[in-house]
Amino acid sequence: MSAEAERVPPGGEAEEILPVEEPTESLITLRLGTEWYGLPIAKARTVVRVGHVTPLPSVPPHVIGIVNLRGEVLSVTDLRRLFGLPPAPITVDSRLVIVE
Repeated sequence: MSAEAERVPPGGEAEEILPVEEPTESLITLRLGTEWYGLPIAKARTVVRVGHVTPLPSVPPHVIGIVNLRGEVLSVTDLRRLFGLPPAPITVDSRLVIVE
């Protein structure tokens, strides 16, 4: 019996086989150490280069300071420190992901 004959039900008409559509989601990916993480793009307001970060006294170690982004003062959390990884220097490739 051929594969086509197997698809035809006993009543005689073949059913159309449709591809299964899977939901997709756009992600922003970031690397911490050797691990990669994904953040739903809908949660990110913007991604900007790291400018001047003003340090703050008496804050948890993972809060490295604040930045002024278009007139809005935002706290900066170093995810490496938050996850217990050693801090990395800020370079020209460093970015801030502003999330809601």
